[in-house]
Amino acid sequence: MTRRLGRPILLTAARITGVILTEVIAHLVGRSRPPGRNHDAWCRCDFFLPSGHVVGGSNFLFIDAYLVFPHSSHNIDLIAAIGAAAVGLTVEAASRIYVGYHWFTDTGTSASLSIVLLAVVIVVDISRGEAAAEM
Repeated sequence: MTRRLGRPILLTAARITGVILTEVIAHLVGRSRPPGRNHDAWCRCDFFLPSGHVVGGSNFLFIDAYLVFPHSSHNIDLIAAIGAAAVGLTVEAASRIYVGYHWFTDTGTSASLSIVLLAVVIVVDISRGEAAAEM
């Protein structure tokens, strides 16, 4: 498999892993939403740690930034993309807290989960690159 073909597969695998981990952790922890909002109007779900919106959004931002911009001739492009992803993550997490759908710890856990997934993507991508270079 070429390095170019492996990146979309790696991206898809990371996103699916994020969804699965979010669901598994939510059911294991069993934490409910903050009180004071009518959440039952649109969802009968009971478990909300971690935030699926934050995990999904930050996986999209961080992993895409890493997989798209390392081919750039300037490292500043990758740094700017990761910085923009961090701003996007902060805005997403703050919005989930602001509307009362999550506790701060829900979004913090979600951000941490996304950073771990990004680290795994980087390790796998680098190890695939080294394996391809040896061939």
